[in-house]
Amino acid sequence: MSGFEVKIEGGALVVTIPIIVDSVIVERSEAQKKLTSTLPPRALEVFQLIRRRMCDKEIAAELNISTGTVKAHKKLIFHKLGCASRAELLYKFGYEN
Repeated sequence: MSGFEVKIEGGALVVTIPIIVDSVIVERSEAQKKLTSTLPPRALEVFQLIRRRMCDKEIAAELNISTGTVKAHKKLIFHKLGCASRAELLYKFGYEN
């Protein structure tokens, strides 16, 4: 496949993207795994709950820790992953269902 293909099927716009996109996604995923492997286990749990769209209070309740401890873990996560905010973290690493 050489490039994008755009067509209309049944009144809907269909865009086909070259297969190379799959390998780029895999490479990005591997890079993300390498970055997150530098997090301590508890911070990794907080990271995963942030990606599930949980707020600090929900994370604290889920992990039975204080919101202050959640904030300390977030500070470490943002520093190690090069993010300035929760929004940037979710932009770089995406949501988890």
